[in-house]
Amino acid sequence: MRIGHILTSIGAVGVMALAGANPAQATADWTDWATFEAYSSNNASYGYLDYRYESTGGGWYKAEFYLANLDDLKYGDGWGGVIRINYGTPAGAKWGIVAQVDDGGLDFNPGETYYNVKDVWFEVCNWNPSSGATYSCMRMHKKTS
Repeated sequence: MRIGHILTSIGAVGVMALAGANPAQATADWTDWATFEAYSSNNASYGYLDYRYESTGGGWYKAEFYLANLDDLKYGDGWGGVIRINYGTPAGAKWGIVAQVDDGGLDFNPGETYYNVKDVWFEVCNWNPSSGATYSCMRMHKKTS
């Protein structure tokens, strides 16, 4: 009877493998939306956005932001602001512009979705429209209230 038990166990494992029942590769549902925000380190720029993600398996995610807002708070200093997204891809680390404003401006981005990414984070920086330089960058954090 021991051989019958072993064959039954092997049969069950085979059925699970054919059915794709590997929980390590299962796709998760979207996380709830969370608001992330930050001021640049000298408080000259302020940005916020809503963010969520879902696992697509193998350590990769589909990430989405919604309603990104950016405000340059120090009009007349020659600097604007920028919200940057930073993320990993199979080809390596990348970054992009979510929102960007000239001196004294406001910007709004209705949202974007990124596929096959991981280690996603956002930052708010002061930005010089003439040179493209950034400084006083601060990582955005989940809003607590």
